[in-house]
Amino acid sequence: MHVNNLLADHVLNLFISSCYGAIVFIEVMSLSSWKFFHSGFTTPNSKIVLILFLVVIFFGLLQRFSLTHLLLIFLLTVLVTLYFLRFREISYLITLFFAFAAGMFVRWRTLLKVDFFVRFFTVIFIIFLSFFRFLPISGDNSAITGFFFTKFVYGFSYPNPPGYLFMIICMESIFLFPRLSRLHKLIIFLLTMSIELYLDYMTGFLGTIVFLIVYFWIQRNKLRKTNFLLNCCVTCIPFFSLLSVFLATKFNPATDLWNKLNDLLSLRLPIWDYYYRGWPPTLFGNSIDVNGQTQGVVGYGAFDGAYIYFLLKYGVFSLFILFIAVLALKRVKNKAYEKTILSVMLFVILLTCFPETSGFIVAYTPIFSLMGSFLFYNEKSNLIKKYQMFKASENDE
Repeated sequence: MHVNNLLADHVLNLFISSCYGAIVFIEVMSLSSWKFFHSGFTTPNSKIVLILFLVVIFFGLLQRFSLTHLLLIFLLTVLVTLYFLRFREISYLITLFFAFAAGMFVRWRTLLKVDFFVRFFTVIFIIFLSFFRFLPISGDNSAITGFFFTKFVYGFSYPNPPGYLFMIICMESIFLFPRLSRLHKLIIFLLTMSIELYLDYMTGFLGTIVFLIVYFWIQRNKLRKTNFLLNCCVTCIPFFSLLSVFLATKFNPATDLWNKLNDLLSLRLPIWDYYYRGWPPTLFGNSIDVNGQTQGVVGYGAFDGAYIYFLLKYGVFSLFILFIAVLALKRVKNKAYEKTILSVMLFVILLTCFPETSGFIVAYTPIFSLMGSFLFYNEKSNLIKKYQMFKASENDE
């Protein structure tokens, strides 16, 4: 009976992990230019992904049912329903809720391992497709994509997605293989930074440098430095949200100082100013209709900056939820090793979220699933084992 319990548990774990891997594959593929040349991946939040998320959650509940999990699923269902009724679409925020919920039922290290290998394989797969001309390797064609800043690069529609993905892959590889020598780790860092420079993606380049510094800084006195880093993460959300609002409302193109700051932020300030004035913050967000095909609009519909984007699009409440989720990480007293890894990855991602929206989008990063697993995965809560033990006791009687 014990062997049967282990076998059933292993098979279900493998099935759940495979479903999560399929989610990562589809999400990363959605960032490529595949959807513009082949049917099947029409949006970053495809129905297949949502079905797979639901499968992971359903079988996760079946395997590791607890009242805590049930309560959290109920709360997340309320949030999903609220935002779906508000916008009538499966938004980035709703997908974020699904990713967090799915993470609660996947073992932390398994999740990190599956995400790394699938994410890395998919990026390499997209690049190979461009080498064999299934996807464009270079060129500009906004007429196909409907996005003004289209610049095909090795199967992707523009340099930002592969740049951000390589930064995430770099962090995952360093943490997943801790026994690598310092030389090997340094090679990974240098290779990643070279790729970022080649792509001319400065957010990824600077993010990798920050990761390099923080990673070696945290090696001593890990517990104290991890807590300090989590305090910084908690502070990042209100600080960068308020800073984004300040820059959006105070931007003055008539002064040299503001223009220099605007150049430093890659011309984002007039875009933030435009959207802030058009759709000021509310509790539950605004229906922002502008997209990459809208002509005559500041930034041609591009809207980067996760804090101000989520503030204006999904409202103050969305950032409050993220703040509470990050704050909850501090409350976990055990899992010191995982806590250190999560604090470093989260810190780097939250910094990059100031100029980019990618860090708050599930297709780019596993951080929300990792948070769900870290906070609520329970190895001891296993409904299948409890049921089989109950049946075994009945048979003994």
